Amino acid sequence: MAGFLLVGCGDDDEGGSAGTSVQVTLDEWSVATDPASSPAGEITFDIANAGEEPHEFVVIRTDLGMLDLPAADNGSVDEEGEGIEVVGEVEDIPAGASDSLALDLDAGQYVLICNIFEEEMMMEMPDPSHYQSGMRTEFTVE
Repeated sequence: MAGFLLVGCGDDDEGGSAGTSVQVTLDEWSVATDPASSPAGEITFDIANAGEEPHEFVVIRTDLGMLDLPAADNGSVDEEGEGIEVVGEVEDIPAGASDSLALDLDAGQYVLICNIFEEEMMMEMPDPSHYQSGMRTEFTVE
């Protein structure tokens, strides 16, 4: 019965192929999504930078935990490191701005991060990497 209801709900979306929309809020120092998971297929991430700093949005497919991603020397994520695959990215989203990213995602585990490193902030922040400062969250595609 539950499977039937899910199919019925999908048919309400202009032919059932409209995809899923996920709201993403970037802020100092967090990445929040609503919802926290999505069915496989086309997913549009509607990204809002609610912070006072520029941020970026990187979608990584991985079986690693969000704290176990391979790190570069500066504390950012090594986007070409072992065990991860960057599947999409929006760079340089100014404070107060919005953007979107549409991806066709397979079922699996993903980590969503801001991977900016601010060398000029090394004296002011214990972790000048936005990722190390907390801008990361796990996202499941079912």
